[in-house]
Amino acid sequence: MTSFQFQTSQEDPERSKTIRRGKKFKEGSNVLTKMPKILGPLGMLYECMESRIRIKVYTRNARGVRGHVEAYVAAFDKHWNLALEDCFEVWTRKRKRKAPAALGNHGSPIAFPFEFLLIQEQQD
Repeated sequence: MTSFQFQTSQEDPERSKTIRRGKKFKEGSNVLTKMPKILGPLGMLYECMESRIRIKVYTRNARGVRGHVEAYVAAFDKHWNLALEDCFEVWTRKRKRKAPAALGNHGSPIAFPFEFLLIQEQQD
């Protein structure tokens, strides 16, 4: 009796759905099916999504809070990645502060005219 070896392009399409890169792929296992089963803080986020409660998400940078977003939750995952809809974003711009001029330093451009006037008065 002879046996045949099938190439990957010739395999059964139902079998190829369940195996992905050497690991078994659970049929129907995705973010949308996992959301209702989550407990804890993410469970509260799921309740806000189901009840259409508007949430506030604070955004930050390396030095502190940058702003916040008020929105409805459309979807989320275990890493706290959020898909939001009907968003209202408030943020703060970086304040540009001018450095005050150094008064009295002999190398500064502001001190130079005064030195020139003092030298002229001494020569008179």
